Amino acid sequence: MTEPLIDTTASRYQVGQKWRYRTRPGEEGSYLTVLKVEDSGTLGVVVHVRIEGLRIENPHHPGGVSDTIGHMPMAESALDESVTVLDSDSLPLADEDDGYQEWRSAFDAGEAGIWSITVVDHIAHTIGGAEAS
Repeated sequence: MTEPLIDTTASRYQVGQKWRYRTRPGEEGSYLTVLKVEDSGTLGVVVHVRIEGLRIENPHHPGGVSDTIGHMPMAESALDESVTVLDSDSLPLADEDDGYQEWRSAFDAGEAGIWSITVVDHIAHTIGGAEAS
């Protein structure tokens, strides 16, 4: 049986918020946007975010650099350790949720989880590179 996930507003993180976070050197303008907030019995609150303003080498991307991670499911506690300043609490969101839907299908099949490390550690782990500044 899969873990139930229920939309929640019982978190300091709310859909449409734009947060600054501890970044890698050279990405100080990077920020994250809250896409969805869900509660799970055993995992706790799961905050789905998009990260923008990155500089990730990617030979498959035009120009060789990606600037966005479109979907990252985070444990609320890991986000608490990552964020520094709330910039805005009402960003309009695009209707894109392909990343979430892909993750949710894998999660429901027991093949995906959430990140319980900080945002910068996730980025460094995923692509390599320096720790937070």
